Amino acid sequence: QYFIADLNTMDYSLPTPTVIQQGVIDQALSSFYNDEEGEYIKLGTNFNMREFLDTPENSTFPLLDLLSRSEIFGNEAQTITAPSSAVPGTVPASGNYRTRALTFYNLLKQSGVTKYFDYLLTTETDKELKVERIEAIFVGDFIPFETGFEAERLDDFIGLVGFLMDENLTDASQINNYAPQMRDIIELTYTATGQVVNRRAYLTSELAAGFLTDIFDEEYQAVTDPNAPFISDPNDITLRINFYDKNNDSLNEFAYLNPREADGLEGSLNYLNALSAISEDFVDQGGDPFTYTIGEAELTQLKAALVKMGSLANTNVSGGPFSPSFTIDDYNYDDYDIEGNSAIAKLFYGARVVSSEGFTVFNNLVEAKSTQLNPMFVVTLSTTPYANQFVFEIEGEKIEYVFGTP
Repeated sequence: QYFIADLNTMDYSLPTPTVIQQGVIDQALSSFYNDEEGEYIKLGTNFNMREFLDTPENSTFPLLDLLSRSEIFGNEAQTITAPSSAVPGTVPASGNYRTRALTFYNLLKQSGVTKYFDYLLTTETDKELKVERIEAIFVGDFIPFETGFEAERLDDFIGLVGFLMDENLTDASQINNYAPQMRDIIELTYTATGQVVNRRAYLTSELAAGFLTDIFDEEYQAVTDPNAPFISDPNDITLRINFYDKNNDSLNEFAYLNPREADGLEGSLNYLNALSAISEDFVDQGGDPFTYTIGEAELTQLKAALVKMGSLANTNVSGGPFSPSFTIDDYNYDDYDIEGNSAIAKLFYGARVVSSEGFTVFNNLVEAKSTQLNPMFVVTLSTTPYANQFVFEIEGEKIEYVFGTP
């Protein structure tokens, strides 16, 4: 009666005993059986979950179903760590692991994603602490009837991060080349209606939080905006974006893994790419700001990117459009919502965009064009995304004023 979920339920009333409900052990074993080789896949230290998932019909589902519902894998295992039990007079130290969490960690180890469990507060070698975090997810967040959803998102995440690892993506310096993939990293963690998350994949959220923490680790030191909350100490993790625990209250709600941040991340990468393309085109056409014309497609891309990064609607700001008769100070900021701008977009804009050659060239172009329109109304783009009442979309309206509506 204790292992109903683990073992096959059989009907012995028939001449040939028949399985009427497959147990999670048999289900898992079947998934790791290689029909071509006629043997089980070896799940030792060299097992690589990413390579296993490269076969389309393979999934982490049978493993997650086993670990989440099994009675057998719910017990504790003990490992002796130090000192040696052979030394007289000493008591061996030990570490207790929940069997399922340890099993899960070991089977994912070679795929390269286990370092992202509790990444903010552990090192890559803190195996016991990471295993504890995995168990906490199984106990606290994991919903057994959502195992299929959890597995689907985990499968895709392992494959996606594996691809980015193959591309040697280790920091934010080149992520603008992978805008769709970076958006997917966030979107794999949930389903949503509009901007409201209504379903969360907790294992993938945990790993995505660690991945983003790792990728953006060096960006805080590059920000020069004096309004940034971390400017006094960029290494203080309590002042940074906490992708696990927004409020630093030990409740991992993954609040920054949401549609607004997915838009903001993709928008900021697209914005940098558009600036780079315009800068190159400007130079190729002779570098004269008074004769250079930006294409309609480029203007549309710039405006769309800035809206994704932080819109007037999301920040609860009204007014516009920007012009000499309606300046930044004329917008209505009474209900300004600082979270209307994407936190990731502000970080990337402050660290990478404003320091890029593309931004410098384009900002000079905006300034020169604006003086041509009205010598008494010089327009420049903001370099301080953390300033009070800053709105990314207003930067787009500045561009529209200078170059016209696409």
